[in-house]
Amino acid sequence: AIEEVEATLQARLLEQLPDERAARILDHMAPDAAADVLADLPPQAANHLMGRMDKEAAAKVRLLLTYPQDSAGGLMTTDFVVAIAGETTREAIEYVRGQLRKPDLIYYVYVVDDPDNQRLLGVVSLRDLLLADGDTPLASYMRREVRTVQPEQPATAAACVMREYNLLALPVVDRRGRMLGLITADDVLNVLLPESLRRHVPRLFS
Repeated sequence: AIEEVEATLQARLLEQLPDERAARILDHMAPDAAADVLADLPPQAANHLMGRMDKEAAAKVRLLLTYPQDSAGGLMTTDFVVAIAGETTREAIEYVRGQLRKPDLIYYVYVVDDPDNQRLLGVVSLRDLLLADGDTPLASYMRREVRTVQPEQPATAAACVMREYNLLALPVVDRRGRMLGLITADDVLNVLLPESLRRHVPRLFS
């Protein structure tokens, strides 16, 4: 419910809650949404709440807060789904299944070199993954040309790429091509539409 409230009210609502309850709410919010709320709080209050959050959730939020809000990094979420390039379709589906708790809606599966490095090598739609023969190597049908942005680029540049290529999501990578996050269509609406119109558009993603 906090995620659906107007941005100007989110921080004020959290400030009225006991610290533990506010921290648990932030734990369950999408990382980019939680970062946006914490950015509107006084720095001392934000740090205090992050100290009470789940360590993994807090680490994701701290990363997002290092980027300016008007940059691609400030727009992205760290919730995305990957598969490993060396897997078969059957192995990839099993690997993806273990990641489905967090993202609300998955359309693309990003193919990376390994779970730790996560250098982006390609992308496959979830539909194509589910329809492929189980023994087919994932690398044989993934799309290798993937549009990406770097976190320092302006958010407006990311929005233009998504609009030009009709993308539902856009990977954010570092200079070595490693996945950092994902910008979704909902995130882009925050850039392209004024606040008065955003509230009337249904959310598709987290």
